[in-house]
Amino acid sequence: MDVWPGAFAEHMRTRETCLLHKPKAVSFDAAALTEPLSGAWKGLIQYSQMQVGDDVVVIGVGGIGMLCLMLARAAGAGRLVAVDPSAHARAEALRLGASHAVDPSDSQAKQHVYEDHADGPDVIVEAAGPIQAVRLMVDLRRRGTKWNVFGITTHETFELDGGLTHFLEGRMDASFGTTPLAMARAVRLIERGAVDPERIISHRFALADIHKAVEVMGQPQRNKVMINP
Repeated sequence: MDVWPGAFAEHMRTRETCLLHKPKAVSFDAAALTEPLSGAWKGLIQYSQMQVGDDVVVIGVGGIGMLCLMLARAAGAGRLVAVDPSAHARAEALRLGASHAVDPSDSQAKQHVYEDHADGPDVIVEAAGPIQAVRLMVDLRRRGTKWNVFGITTHETFELDGGLTHFLEGRMDASFGTTPLAMARAVRLIERGAVDPERIISHRFALADIHKAVEVMGQPQRNKVMINP
């Protein structure tokens, strides 16, 4: 496998087949977020097949979770609940269109979610990473819930009640990476103004200040940090 230098550089080398045309109306900052937005589209729309009016829960509203939330809103979600232990992230989720925000460290997290989703969520996206988020997702299911193991990448386990899972008749999906189709759809979403990914950018740094950017990444009061070459 070839490894080419790039990423945190003013220029980088890549294959022509990896390139997409940037529409003139799309800023470079927005275009730089095409890949994570495409992953959100692939997981939420293509795989979990979210429908207009679906009540959606997004567990974990970091950068990718916020894009899932914004995409769900653009796709016509009904009630939209964000779940995150960070007060800053919950406030940002409400700013971006969530109807309710829940702290999962609260022992009544499920009850709070069901206060806004009386019949239970139609779709749950785990975009957090920790195994506890997956376990909460399993606990939030009701009959027919579609749930997507989107964020966790560690090799940890969670349990399912076989009979309950059978009778709930839900659908489990997982999504990793992106595809040319998803990338093209993300470009269209941005160009048409359906999703503005720049809204999740909290800090911008010049390439020369990348070390400052890395420091900010470790702070709780930030969202997406952008490096401008």
